[in-house]
Amino acid sequence: MITDSTELDALLEPWREALGNDYHPYRNHLLRLLNLVCERIQPDAGIWRDLVVAAAFHDLGIWSDRTLDYLEPSRRRALSETAAGGLEINERRVSDLILWHHKITAFRGPEAALINAFRRADWYEVCCGLFGRWSWRAERRALYRRIPLLGFHRVLLRVGLRRLRTHPLSPLPILRW
Repeated sequence: MITDSTELDALLEPWREALGNDYHPYRNHLLRLLNLVCERIQPDAGIWRDLVVAAAFHDLGIWSDRTLDYLEPSRRRALSETAAGGLEINERRVSDLILWHHKITAFRGPEAALINAFRRADWYEVCCGLFGRWSWRAERRALYRRIPLLGFHRVLLRVGLRRLRTHPLSPLPILRW
């Protein structure tokens, strides 16, 4: 079980102030997300680095750009900040992980197994495990005990309601078919 990641913390630290009270709920979401992905795939070092980068930035546009239409802003920040920091990543892989993580149907394309594992893990997290084929087995309960929610779903609700008030005809622009 991954309960800490210095790589993840280094990517999030510059955003601690922007995340404010949402920092710890978001960080825990990312740690759970990485654990859930690793239940499906066994990443090598390069894939792991790209997963951590994609995880760190996948929703960050909510705070950095103050929008719920955050997929492209999140992708741009991931690529620019890793380049500025000298971190070598597979840009296509990181871009695809971020841009397709809210796809409702299965992703078809290069590295579909990885992207679908990431996509399913995020859906599992957002939906509290209510949908999908992943059950609440003992390992899953242990994950949520070790890395608690800390109000993560309240964060999602707050952001979603704010978007609904300002864009009632387009409440979830991040969904992809």
